[in-house]
Amino acid sequence: MNFFEILRALFFVKNKNSEDLNNDSLTQFTPYMVNRWLSFYDKNKTIFVNETLNKFCSLFEDKNEMYKLYNNLIPQSKFKKINYIKKNKEKLEEDSTISIIAKNNMLSIREIQSYIDLTDNKRK
Repeated sequence: MNFFEILRALFFVKNKNSEDLNNDSLTQFTPYMVNRWLSFYDKNKTIFVNETLNKFCSLFEDKNEMYKLYNNLIPQSKFKKINYIKKNKEKLEEDSTISIIAKNNMLSIREIQSYIDLTDNKRK
């Protein structure tokens, strides 16, 4: 099982007769990543992750036991597509240019940005 198959088994397809993870799946199961994905999946589940899973995970050293805890505590959810937000490359290039100008003139980035805004307003 890869990581996404483990997520599918934990969140979307609940089996009452859950099997233990085999050795190959044990390497793919990372509680931190499961917590992170669960809090990213639904903002309301962030509180659930913080109040239950983060507190009780430290009790177990065996990943099989942790997987059983996750399987029993995490409620079944409906599958939904998660849209990732991508950064604009143009803004990153502009920010790096502004930071270079600010460093060379010993000014803050906020000051340089305000000067740019002033010149844009005068041109209009």
